[in-house]
Amino acid sequence: MGIFKKESSVNVDSTEVVTFVGREAYFQGVLTAKGSLRVDGRIEGGITDGQMVIIGEPGRIHGDISAESVVVGGHVQGNVTGTQRIEILAHGKVVGDIRTSKLMIEEGAFFEGNCTMKGISENRKKALQEDLASVKA
Repeated sequence: MGIFKKESSVNVDSTEVVTFVGREAYFQGVLTAKGSLRVDGRIEGGITDGQMVIIGEPGRIHGDISAESVVVGGHVQGNVTGTQRIEILAHGKVVGDIRTSKLMIEEGAFFEGNCTMKGISENRKKALQEDLASVKA
């Protein structure tokens, strides 16, 4: 059972994956993923611009991750930013800071770091501030 809800809202196995880093693959550097990405291998560096990033159980990331949604079933050592949501599955491990508006941690998961919860995205916040400024003018 998770801290916030019982089951993951993302079916990791049925999510359409555009890019796949296999179990035996090793990548060094920052990987830019424009669609969905599943990592079952190792990345030393980080991941940016992903729509959905899934770290499978055998996956190991040493670096920061930035995407709309992040699902961690493997190990991540680095900061994780999910503009929409972050999920840490029962066998997942995150050592680093998390920044998101929605967080789900399953029982058995490991998380060491700080968590910053944001109710609205920076873009939405900026748009609201601009609307407010135009009303005041």
